[in-house]
Amino acid sequence: DGMAELASYTAMVGHAPGELMWYRQWNEPLIAGGEVQQTARAGITPIITWEPQDPTNQTDPRYALSAIAAGAWDTYITQSAQAAARTGTPLLVNFAPEMNGSWSPWGPGHNANTPQSFVAAYRHVVEIFRAQGATNVGWVWAPNADWNAQSVYASYYPGDGYVDWLGVDGYKFGTTTQDGWLTPAQIFGRSYAALEGISAKPIVIEEIASSEVGGNKA
Repeated sequence: DGMAELASYTAMVGHAPGELMWYRQWNEPLIAGGEVQQTARAGITPIITWEPQDPTNQTDPRYALSAIAAGAWDTYITQSAQAAARTGTPLLVNFAPEMNGSWSPWGPGHNANTPQSFVAAYRHVVEIFRAQGATNVGWVWAPNADWNAQSVYASYYPGDGYVDWLGVDGYKFGTTTQDGWLTPAQIFGRSYAALEGISAKPIVIEEIASSEVGGNKA
């Protein structure tokens, strides 16, 4: 039981986390059960990272960003918006993160995806949620940490009218890659500065992890 694990974690560290994030793909419902309400009742902000893909077929052209923007998924998005509104609970949705990475099925190099088609798809999803009255949903936009952040990030940004939180994902791979053992400033510094240059919206580190190999993880 996820809530039991969360309670155990809270007891171990002596403090509940400020937010709890989980993943949903587009071959399943955005809202499944009462996890949003349960998380909120625990005083924790729920964040759903919403990935437009079927993980069993990541090259499926039906999930192309251009198809999403053109309305091919409007029924699913509308149903998701209605379900989110019915929770009656403030929550955040992190739509299609790491969109600047080629490893993401919605990123460059897949299904003719471009920064322009990403922006169009993102705005389209947000507009449907608003039309369905899902005003309890806030929106996170979270690229991956990138040494060319300033130019890359700006091309993918949907605009302040569509984003509530700027996010960034970054990882320390230790000596398993040629980057070596990086400090947090080395991982996030340039990206953080780029985000500040794009918008005055609040910034959250959406995903972070560290290798065990090459230094002191703790």
